[in-house]
Amino acid sequence: EEQYVKHENFRRTCINIKAGALLGPFMLMTYFYLSPYNLIMLADDITS
Repeated sequence: EEQYVKHENFRRTCINIKAGALLGPFMLMTYFYLSPYNLIMLADDITS
């Protein structure tokens, strides 16, 4: 049981790392592109 949990956590971590490697650059780009000011404007657009 203990071994299974460790294995499951390891597998999940690997998936997260892979997803992070793929999404990392995109997320960073998006983050810098959408500065707080832009996010506020975006939120304003969505809610209106």
